[in-house]
Amino acid sequence: MKKADILGIRLKDCSLREEMKAVNEYLRDGALNTIIYLSNEILVEAGENPVQKEWIESMDMTVFGDTDILRASGIESRSRLREVENDEFFKEFLKRLVREQKTVFLIAETEEALEKLQERILAERDSLKIAGTYLINEDNADQNLVVNEINDVAPGVVISCLPFAVQAQYMHDYHKMVNADIWLGLLPEQNGNGIRQSVWNTLYKKYMGRLFRKRVTRYEQGQSHEK
Repeated sequence: MKKADILGIRLKDCSLREEMKAVNEYLRDGALNTIIYLSNEILVEAGENPVQKEWIESMDMTVFGDTDILRASGIESRSRLREVENDEFFKEFLKRLVREQKTVFLIAETEEALEKLQERILAERDSLKIAGTYLINEDNADQNLVVNEINDVAPGVVISCLPFAVQAQYMHDYHKMVNADIWLGLLPEQNGNGIRQSVWNTLYKKYMGRLFRKRVTRYEQGQSHEK
C-alpha cells in the first residue's frame, strides 16, 4: 500500500492483491464497507470542494479509474498500471462475489443506465444473482427510500453507477444504515454509451487528463514553495 497526497486529498493505493484481501475481510466483518472509483475529473473537482474531499477520504477503499492518478502518486510499475488500465479490480471483485454466493443490488439513474449496468455485470459473471434494482432520479430522490429498498432485499453487495456527487453523498451519509457487506460505486463512463459517445468520452478523458496533470504539477509546486 502506498499513501499519497493528490491535490490535498489523502489517498491510498493498493495492489490488486491487497484490494482483494481487503474485499475478503469486508465480506465477513459484519459492517457495510464502502469502495468508490475515482477519476481525474473527480479529483480535480474535489481538490476545490472540501465536502467532496471529505466524502472521498471517508471511503474504506478507493479504486483508481485512471493511470494518471497512479503516476501522480509516484507509481510507475507496469503491472500496477496494467491492473488499472484493464480494470482488473472489477473482474476479480465479481468473481469473488460469485465464489462467496453473494447477491447484488443495483442502483442507477435511468432505465438505460441500469440496463447497461446489468449487461456489463452479467457479461462478466452470468451466474451472479441480481436481487434487486433501484432508480435514483428527481422523482424519488428521498435517500430514505433507497435505504428501505436495499434493506428489504438485504443483498450481499450494493453496486451503484451514478454521478459522483450524488453517489458519494449517498455512500457517505447512509452507509451506517444500509444492510449489506459492501457498497461499490462505479464511474458512469464505465457503463459505455455507444460509438459516438465513446469518441466523445475519449476526447474528454484526454482533456481531463491534461487538466489533471497541470493541476497536480501546480499543487506540488505550491507545496514545495511553502516548505
